[in-house]
Amino acid sequence: GKTSQVQEIIEKLKDHNISIGGIYSSRIIENNITIGYDIVNISTNERSVFLRNTGNDDLQKIGKFFILPKGLKKGLKAIEKSREDNTKLTIIDEVGKLELENKGWSNEIEKLLNTSVNDILLVVRKESLEKIIAKWDIQARFIYNVSEKDCVNFCNLFIEK
Repeated sequence: GKTSQVQEIIEKLKDHNISIGGIYSSRIIENNITIGYDIVNISTNERSVFLRNTGNDDLQKIGKFFILPKGLKKGLKAIEKSREDNTKLTIIDEVGKLELENKGWSNEIEKLLNTSVNDILLVVRKESLEKIIAKWDIQARFIYNVSEKDCVNFCNLFIEK
């Protein structure tokens, strides 16, 4: 549900010519089994293989998935570009265990929070929310619960600015 909501938010905001950057994770399913995730660059729609359930032991893992360095690098570059371009909204889907361990998107999140004048949407699982807020001491925040499935009100925060 989280990524579907993110995709709907991206579509609605782009329809209103609001500049958006960053990444979202697209689940890859084969034979009704999740085999991994691709990273999608929101600005360019370029997809990169990011997580897979098969790999070699030299690769870092998150849960049952191997992290593919090329996908991680592409995701980091997309976030960095969004920060440098000062997009209205930078989205990072998803932020969690890796970032809490100072891995994954952690360094780019730090840079965004310290240098960006624009809005940031961090997509976080409910069980990680308080830890993420505490880690970066996030003060100004609006928490949008995707289970409410009403992205119109969320999008209006940006459209009406």
